[in-house]
Amino acid sequence: MSTIYDNKICSLQQLFNTIISSTTTGYTQPKFALLAGAGCSITSGVASGNRMIDVLQKYTYLRQSEQQGANLLPLWNKDTDTMEVFISKIEHEIDEKKLQEFIASKENEQIQIFKNETTKKSLLRTLPNNLKLKYNEVFAMKNDCLELASIESIDSLWDEYIDSFLKESTYGFWM
Repeated sequence: MSTIYDNKICSLQQLFNTIISSTTTGYTQPKFALLAGAGCSITSGVASGNRMIDVLQKYTYLRQSEQQGANLLPLWNKDTDTMEVFISKIEHEIDEKKLQEFIASKENEQIQIFKNETTKKSLLRTLPNNLKLKYNEVFAMKNDCLELASIESIDSLWDEYIDSFLKESTYGFWM
């Protein structure tokens, strides 16, 4: 069993604030990893994935909105408030219509990335083997691996799985 030293443990607030500071001020910090999943619980004070996406969307909007961001971001006391607490305090002041337009625009950018043929091929290669076997017109066994065999039939398979790929990438996109 490995030991986790006390000096290596930090709060979620510290982690988010350090990541944000390092991306906005130009200094570099050691790499961090945040693993959240089924073992994490809202009752333990961990935001749900949907809430994290909501907070990240609002924060990104504020960072990229000159008027709203200039008025609201300076109110954030990074020493005492997490991003989630800050957003909770000011979200009633965010222009909801402009926020929704911003989110739609950003998500459309994500969709455009998924329309790229190279992206399609790359993501379809990540399908589990049991699904690849189901699509023998698209995948064939090569060198003991299931590989894309037919470029022509990618589009029909892609149409079937695009929503799943988009849904699964939403958290990472906004992060």
